[in-house]
Amino acid sequence: MSRTETNRIEELKAELGSVALRQEHQNRPVRLVIITGLVLVVSVIFLLVGVSKRFAAEAKLSRDKSRATEMISLADRLQKIKAAAANREGGGLGVPIESIRSRIMAAGTEAGLKNQVPLPRNEKSRGGADAVQQRLVYEVRDESLDAIVRWIETAVRGTGGLEVYALSLRPEANQWNCKVTFSRWEWDKGT
Repeated sequence: MSRTETNRIEELKAELGSVALRQEHQNRPVRLVIITGLVLVVSVIFLLVGVSKRFAAEAKLSRDKSRATEMISLADRLQKIKAAAANREGGGLGVPIESIRSRIMAAGTEAGLKNQVPLPRNEKSRGGADAVQQRLVYEVRDESLDAIVRWIETAVRGTGGLEVYALSLRPEANQWNCKVTFSRWEWDKGT
């Protein structure tokens, strides 16, 4: 073999090697692997975002369900209060009662309290655009706890919308000291 043939063979080998190398690079799907990896990463991100949104939506749904249940319960309670107020004597629900103090004092006499019910301390607080919560604070002393309890029950039963807001009982040497706060929601007279 001559030198030119050997060189020619070497050149062919080198050329075939470079062709084989190019063919090998074409047969390796590096771009496809990179693209597939990127698609996988993006898919995982979308999956995490979707799962996060799902959990947030479930939490909001749970809060909304409990809120709706609470609203239904409050609406039922309001209907019961309105029905009870319509059946009671002493004005409709929310209508201011001018003689409320007299009624409570009369309930004390009816219940059998030995001492006359004193005048209350009056507190008012706004509860909304045109609603006012009127609180009447009484401090009553009597020998009979039973008479005090009957007085409270009679006052609440005889005055529409009247509720016991706070109650404090304290025994003294020969009598009971009762501090009771009655509460009633009324429409503001200015509206």
